[in-house]
Amino acid sequence: MKNKYLIITVAFIIIILDLMASIYFFGSLNIFPNNQANLQKSLILISPSPTFYQNPESVSLNNNSQSRSGTNIQITQDVSISQSTADAWTKLLENVPTNPHQISATSMVNGKRVVIESGKAYPYANITFNWSGARANEPGTTIKGYYVYFGSNNTEIPFPEEGFEKSVNPKSQGKFIAANTYTFSNLEKGKIYYLYIQSYSTSKNPNLYYRFGMEQVGFMKTLSAKKLFVYKYE
Repeated sequence: MKNKYLIITVAFIIIILDLMASIYFFGSLNIFPNNQANLQKSLILISPSPTFYQNPESVSLNNNSQSRSGTNIQITQDVSISQSTADAWTKLLENVPTNPHQISATSMVNGKRVVIESGKAYPYANITFNWSGARANEPGTTIKGYYVYFGSNNTEIPFPEEGFEKSVNPKSQGKFIAANTYTFSNLEKGKIYYLYIQSYSTSKNPNLYYRFGMEQVGFMKTLSAKKLFVYKYE
């Protein structure tokens, strides 16, 4: 009986010692709430193409942080980038094609062409757009065509602000059109449509984003395209 109690006592002591050792180990890792201020947040890097990448060596969410290559440049409250990334991003923006910025709209009514004004309501189920102002900025390139979006989404949140992926992206949401004119028909009555157009160039740069137009709407902030026209079909 004494041996049984001795075994139980020794086992209990071992468990207590093991528990104390575990507490000491985890405490040294600063995972308890009173040490959370010392933990480093996930880090974000903006590549020269508009995509997020994890790279703790070159960028931090801390406004006062420094990269190993120098002082970071603050883009938004939560995002900063290294100088080398900013230089590459600036070069990209200087070379991407300019999107169209001049637009005209008409509709065929009883064999006659009627001019349509943006923002007004019309009873026409078809609308033809003509656009101009696109320009290829990278030397040796030309405009090959356009990605055109005409639909109900008019969200414009610049990259890299939170929620930018909800913005209109003609490249993924629209259709490719080789000419600078297009007619949309069979529209849905009672619906409001928004027009966005993104240029596409003949660039051969390995960075594919050199081929697509972008709108710079702030320091290092961009949109794929801006709203060009609003059509209300009633």
